[in-house]
Amino acid sequence: MEPPPPPPQTLAEIIAKQQEDHQSVLATLTSLADENHQARVERAEDRATLKSIAETLQKFQGDIADTVQQQRAHNLALLRLEGKGAPQLGGLGLMQAPTSTARVGVPPSMADASDRAPRLYKIDFPLFDGASDPRPWLTRCNLFFLGQRTQESDKTWLASYHLRRRRLMPIADAEERDIFTNNLGEPMKTQVEMLKPATLDAAMDLAISFEHLNIVTGAATTATRQIRPSRTAASPTPAAQESAGLAPALVFKKLTPAEMDDRRAKNLCFNCDEKFVRGHRCKRLFYIQSADDEEEPLADAHEEAKISLLAVTGIPTSDTMQVAIRIVDRDLVALLDSGSTHNFIHEELATVVGLPFSSDRRLGVTVANGDRVTCRGLLKQAAITIDTENFLVDLHAIPLGRFDVVLGTRFLKTLGPIVWDFTTQWMSFWHTDHRVEWTGLGSSGRPAHLHVCEGRALLDSLLAAFSDVFAESQGLPPPRAHDHHIHLIPGTQPVAIRPYRYPAIQKDELERQCAEMLARGLIRQSSSAFSSPVLLVRKHDGTWRFCIDFRGLNMVTIKDKFPIPVVDELLDELKGARFFTKLDLRSGYHQVRMAPEDIHKTAFRTHEGLFEFVVMAFGLTNAPATFQALMNDVLGPFLRRFVLVFFDDILIYSSSWSDHLRHVKLVLEAMRTHRLYLKRSKCSFGEQSMAYLGHIISAEGVAMDSDKVLAVVDWPAPRTVRAVRGFLGLAGYYRKFIKGFGTIAAPLTALLKKDGFLWTDQAATAFEALKVALTTAPVLRLPDFTAPFIVECDASGSGFG
Repeated sequence: MEPPPPPPQTLAEIIAKQQEDHQSVLATLTSLADENHQARVERAEDRATLKSIAETLQKFQGDIADTVQQQRAHNLALLRLEGKGAPQLGGLGLMQAPTSTARVGVPPSMADASDRAPRLYKIDFPLFDGASDPRPWLTRCNLFFLGQRTQESDKTWLASYHLRRRRLMPIADAEERDIFTNNLGEPMKTQVEMLKPATLDAAMDLAISFEHLNIVTGAATTATRQIRPSRTAASPTPAAQESAGLAPALVFKKLTPAEMDDRRAKNLCFNCDEKFVRGHRCKRLFYIQSADDEEEPLADAHEEAKISLLAVTGIPTSDTMQVAIRIVDRDLVALLDSGSTHNFIHEELATVVGLPFSSDRRLGVTVANGDRVTCRGLLKQAAITIDTENFLVDLHAIPLGRFDVVLGTRFLKTLGPIVWDFTTQWMSFWHTDHRVEWTGLGSSGRPAHLHVCEGRALLDSLLAAFSDVFAESQGLPPPRAHDHHIHLIPGTQPVAIRPYRYPAIQKDELERQCAEMLARGLIRQSSSAFSSPVLLVRKHDGTWRFCIDFRGLNMVTIKDKFPIPVVDELLDELKGARFFTKLDLRSGYHQVRMAPEDIHKTAFRTHEGLFEFVVMAFGLTNAPATFQALMNDVLGPFLRRFVLVFFDDILIYSSSWSDHLRHVKLVLEAMRTHRLYLKRSKCSFGEQSMAYLGHIISAEGVAMDSDKVLAVVDWPAPRTVRAVRGFLGLAGYYRKFIKGFGTIAAPLTALLKKDGFLWTDQAATAFEALKVALTTAPVLRLPDFTAPFIVECDASGSGFG
């Protein structure tokens, strides 16, 4: 016969049991607090005792020094009285050898006659804490041995014995404590670590206490759900209200599905009212009781998707493929991405394409770097057209970088077997009953922009209105307040350096370029006492660059201290920007005039004769400062608002498309007013991701330029100190992307010393490690200066950076 089931517990019994459990937990925590207080008191007493011993030893050492000083003065006085020889008064003179009964190193007050018993001082043996510098402790031990007349054979065991007298926490105990806490499950691991236990025993006691508390909390939550009469929220019964005061009530924070959706949209924490970021911890913890009358099926609630980091940041590489796509009547750009599981559309584009949009937020999206992205909704069975092929796909709305649409493996699987060549950006597959071939847009194809489809016509008309700004400059630039001056060191004689010898092919090129500059009025014939040689440097496209070797002139020029912008500080200003335009001046230095009194100093000599520059020449030491000052003056009202200037590289950045068009217009008007001309082929307009100062900038942050990284990766193993210095200089430009750059590069930095070049295994390992680190570096988010900053400092003496 089976025993009868236990009678059901009433609410009052449950609350009473809960109160008993809480009292037990409180008693345990109080006991732990008392033990910690007692330990602190004992440590304070130990410190006071050690301080007293140190003061006694210091006084004892001072007495010894005073006694020795007095005896020395006494002996010197005796020597002066007798004139020579040692004193004969039976004392311990300076020249007297110690007798058999004398003890070397002991003051006279301690060296009594041999018939007297040695006087022993009551001194406690010094204690060593096992963590500080042992040398002061050894000094105190020697003083103790001296005062107590300790034999050599007894010193070792006596010191060892007193090392074990004091009960200290060994290093191994700290390691065991960390191992114990790291293997605790959540939330117990966080609860224990918040109290920072000092020992393994303390951590185990806290874990037991929190385990008991979590059991009580879980039982209360289960009981609360069991007594609910229905799935809808009900008012508390009178009995429950009467018994509510019997025990401390748990603080529940009830969220409805609508409230949870609202918090997701505002990016707020479910437990508190603060913004949710990675690593967020609530200042005050609540127990969340969500209304489950509208709970979704468990299978749907746990649906997960993955998306590649490339698709989110929008930084294109050579192993990706972009295709033109049409949704309804909009021409967009899609990324074919085998690294993403689902199909995605930019959240701001999803609501304007004219298709039904549902707020389906059950899909969790994980980026390849571990970040989480919130899904804003779903375009169910959206009709898309690629080339002439039609497809139906589900598009999840998330924030994307450069791309309008990302088609992942759910779409690619429907195509069947695919022949895909990333080198030529070509793919082929069978669709229905015919073969389809697609060619990617490539890096030269139309870039993808959100809402630029509507605004492109406005941008084109704006640029057409300023066509004169992009034209070839006619004549010399106007005189300005920032004409270039060359201030020489007082007493300097004219600098005249004989010209170099040129092969015949370079002579023809020199004649051609000089004739062209004479025709444009950039140079003129000269009779100056100054003269600098000319160099021709071959460009990447095979043409020749005309350069003047002004090194002799620069050595006697007073340097201008005008501040040059710092690249990292410029990039920090781009927080919140989504659209970018880059402007490049046409031969920027030649748009600045030379001061009339300094024109003769720019003279250069060729085989044809002597010429001098009327405009600012490349290679002059203060030319960058003059040009930067001009740009700051022309664009001063816009700087750090929506314009950045680094010499002749002008960047316009905006948070919206309408603002961007207005900002571009203001800058072009300033260019026209000051008669500064741009080179259209080197300008980029309305981009959401572009290369600027060796970086790739976008709304997502700052990344490394793949072309620059490729130059580092292809760098051969250095064979000289100069090659090592060149590699570190190129790699060091991106050191902020690599955690612990200084530590990784330490073996290579050591090769720069004057001890001689020796390529070791450690240097080879560091060389390859830097290459790997550069190819796997993250995208850096831009700083938000309205938010609080936490600065972490490493005080280590080595491995800086």
